[in-house]
Amino acid sequence: MIPGVRRFYSAFHQAWPYWLYFCNLETDTLRAMTMCCLPEMTTLQVDGRPKVAVTFDPLVLLKFLKADFLAMNEMCERAEMFAERIYARSKAIFEYYGLPFGVED
Repeated sequence: MIPGVRRFYSAFHQAWPYWLYFCNLETDTLRAMTMCCLPEMTTLQVDGRPKVAVTFDPLVLLKFLKADFLAMNEMCERAEMFAERIYARSKAIFEYYGLPFGVED
């Protein structure tokens, strides 16, 4: 929620959009960096918990991630990754953010 931090991560993301390829999905680092770049989010203090809860519009997150998947796929192609590994990484990213993956209309 600190404006200077949000500006830094937004500028960093604009200059280097390859986060989805390189970031570790076993920590909260990518999630925190992403939240800094979203145009809006809401924080809620939950009684009895030391950390705040962060909520955001999942559609805004998907719009943000859409461009990042293009950059990730570019890196995957450069690394000559097999389609199965690219699929697995994409699925893992959706799960990381708690988003549905492979849902049919």
